[in-house]
Amino acid sequence: MWFNSFSTLAILAVSLLNLTPTEAIITRISAPTTTLHPGHKFTVTFFTENHIINNAQYYALFGVTPSTKPDQVMGTLLGQGFDLVTSGHSQTGHGSFKVTVRIPKGFVTETGKTEAYILNTAVFGTAGVVNGLTEPIFTANITIASS
Repeated sequence: MWFNSFSTLAILAVSLLNLTPTEAIITRISAPTTTLHPGHKFTVTFFTENHIINNAQYYALFGVTPSTKPDQVMGTLLGQGFDLVTSGHSQTGHGSFKVTVRIPKGFVTETGKTEAYILNTAVFGTAGVVNGLTEPIFTANITIASS
């Protein structure tokens, strides 16, 4: 009987060591619904959820594509990206955080007029025991005025 109790406790202890409740994954993003202008900054909100698999996300890269060409993967890149590690967002729990992004000053829309775009956000990280690479792309609809 003592052996069975000890075995159960040992298995429970090892299982608890493998749980990392402070780690999460980014599940979606949101962007402003107002018209954005070249040279201006806007806020992207990242939403996170706890996840059973060990995850760490390191870097976010932003790009825009016209909504008429959704097959482009990243489109026009917006700046150098965002380092999730130095900002303290590589391992988070349930919740959200905000990042400021800028439309380049000389950005011109495809039509030269105010146009619907897709904000593409690639998040680079690792997951699982073997730290397999992950690079999901999250999207949000935005409107950009021509410069």
